[in-house]
Amino acid sequence: MTGSNIYGLMETLWPICRSITGNGVRKTLKIIQQHLPDLSIVEVPTGTKCYDWEIPEEWNINDAYILDPNGNKIVDFKVCNLHLVNYSVPVDLELDLEDLQNHLHSIEDQPDAIPYVTSYYKKNWGFCLSHNQRKNLPKGKYRVVIDSTLSAGNLTYGELIINGNTKQEVFISTYICHPSMANNELSGPSLTTFLAKYIQSINTNYTYRIIFIPETIGAICYLSRNLKTLQSNEDCEWLVIGAGYTGLSAARKLGQLYPNQKIILVDAQLAGEGASSRNSGYLVDTTLNDGFTSNKELESYKKKADIYELGINAIKKFINDYQVDCDWNECGKYFASSRTEDKKILTNFSKTLSKLGFEHNLLSKIEISKRLGTSFYNTALHTKGGILLHPGKLVRAMVDVLPNNVDLYENSCLLNWNQTKDIISCEFKNGKINTKKIIFATNGFLKSLGIKSNYNFPITLTASMTRPLTEDEFKSIGQPKEWGVLPVRPMGATIRMTKDKRILIRNTAEVHNPFKMSKFDLQKRSINQKIGIKKRFPQLPEDIIQSSWSGVVSRTRNSSQIFEKIDNNIFAAGCYNGSGIGVGTLFGEQIAIKASEENTEEIQTIEARNKPTWLPPQPFLNLGVKTRLIYERLRARSEI
Repeated sequence: MTGSNIYGLMETLWPICRSITGNGVRKTLKIIQQHLPDLSIVEVPTGTKCYDWEIPEEWNINDAYILDPNGNKIVDFKVCNLHLVNYSVPVDLELDLEDLQNHLHSIEDQPDAIPYVTSYYKKNWGFCLSHNQRKNLPKGKYRVVIDSTLSAGNLTYGELIINGNTKQEVFISTYICHPSMANNELSGPSLTTFLAKYIQSINTNYTYRIIFIPETIGAICYLSRNLKTLQSNEDCEWLVIGAGYTGLSAARKLGQLYPNQKIILVDAQLAGEGASSRNSGYLVDTTLNDGFTSNKELESYKKKADIYELGINAIKKFINDYQVDCDWNECGKYFASSRTEDKKILTNFSKTLSKLGFEHNLLSKIEISKRLGTSFYNTALHTKGGILLHPGKLVRAMVDVLPNNVDLYENSCLLNWNQTKDIISCEFKNGKINTKKIIFATNGFLKSLGIKSNYNFPITLTASMTRPLTEDEFKSIGQPKEWGVLPVRPMGATIRMTKDKRILIRNTAEVHNPFKMSKFDLQKRSINQKIGIKKRFPQLPEDIIQSSWSGVVSRTRNSSQIFEKIDNNIFAAGCYNGSGIGVGTLFGEQIAIKASEENTEEIQTIEARNKPTWLPPQPFLNLGVKTRLIYERLRARSEI
């Protein structure tokens, strides 16, 4: 009987044209609500921010068709709603068959099938038809009509909570955003509806949270509104502020050291959302310098390199212990420049590396071109100890393996904190945490929390990523293996070829609040990145960039890191100067051990480094940083 009911609901939902927004979704939810009266229907207005996404305009469709040269209706939305590219903008025009073909979609190897095509986030229009019908279209004038609307409205989803005997939840999600297709977008909601009816009829131990939601943007919207945030007052033995590499590693280590103690990890955004997942994916072994002349300078550089090596080892141990796939590639890295005069810098650097025993090679223009697929660079140095990886996969794995005694609260911004005797009180928007010990692991945001304010400053970086290159595009640049290039000039472009044949480029650095960077701001900066890609790969198309983003790194005057006890039971680690993957992971683990009043050889190595030097107060600091950035940008203008 239940099977028949599920099939009956599928038959009812089949004709409805659904999309990520619009009346089709509402109608579907209203029908499901007849079976689940407790289903709540939620509307989220157009323009609502969901992390770095935004609720789009609402799309509704009344009619769509194509008339052939004889006036016959050959493609009709009302006959089959798959005929229309989902989210098509309104159109009423005449055009030749040749121009019409640019807006038609079919599947050659399935000549009788009508494909499903969408254009959610790019204003476009089109029709879908069988390939057999398409190839038999006669030449002549065609009339195209799409009676649709794109305007401010809402994204709509349904939510049902079935309370059990405990607050522990089972979460079930199903998509409702495709038109007439008997796939998961139809079978999923139908099956889930009757599964929910069954759960309602029994006594359950767990609470069930069931959502009917549009794909991707709906899921992102729901997460942005419903992730676990601090909503009450808490007490704990340990509090870690910041859930990037440092905070995640510190919390993991504390959870291992103190399995019976309560540890809370808090982040103002999503765990790993900032620089941890938005960096270029370089696990560095060395950083560039102009060459040293004294033993003291060599010793200082060696101390820095020792920390990098420990950071690489910390990451290696983590991915081995937890079997993490993060696209690990021990291919080394390049320092490269188009300026022949920069060969002197790399030659001096080569001498330094030789003295310290680092394996490396100076490369000719021809060698560089073969390896990278671009003739842009004239001089380069390759170090073999550097590693490329996928930072998002790595940080996600760190979140997933947090010990059970670590409570993670996201989207919980620290507003204020103070210490009274042995208790540190931290105020958040919707709650308060009292803790015995605290570790600040906010890297670029240490300064905003009053931690070592005169020793670090934040810099906002912006990067762009292309779509995956087509096979023809990849062949046109010589089908290079994965590689990463760092600039010789500080403001030059950092650029890499990823495992999945994308090009990442970062060539802007500025004093800017990334949370106030609009889409328009990002687009302006992505123009520089488009120029940078075209300089190196002129054969690639103009519209190849798929996404752009910004993030914050923390710098110190002498490129040293912060790792220390700030006050009684207050500790901080950060300011990695753009090398935070390995060093941040290392510092997180070791600051947890230091806060436990233990010592290790790693801590001794860290504390043997040069300490960060003092910086002038505001407004002189910002003025100095901005001036320096302008100067470095001018020096590196050919490398951008």
